[in-house]
Amino acid sequence: MSSLKPTGVSPLTKLYWSYAMNNFKTADVQFETGDQPRYTYKTNFDCKAGDLAIVKTREGRFKIVYVAEVHDTPKLKPGIKYTWLVQIIDTRQYDEAVKNDQLNEVKT
Repeated sequence: MSSLKPTGVSPLTKLYWSYAMNNFKTADVQFETGDQPRYTYKTNFDCKAGDLAIVKTREGRFKIVYVAEVHDTPKLKPGIKYTWLVQIIDTRQYDEAVKNDQLNEVKT
């Protein structure tokens, strides 16, 4: 398969070739909500704006971020080494537990 890899082409073309071979999206994330800067990560799983996700920072630490926007067609810039979202945080069980606590508090 590597023989199909383009040679003598621009860095942007190579990025989109990578997309075609790996079928990924990009997601803009923020470490805090509001007017904080956004950082673009690759992802090969479904996510949506408002999701909480885990990323690995340049320093090698895992951090929780907010997904601000998802691009089904990746938004990539040449010269940037993009890394991957680690996973989406599923808060459904937590949300259900909090809801049950609130219901129990009303009854007592």
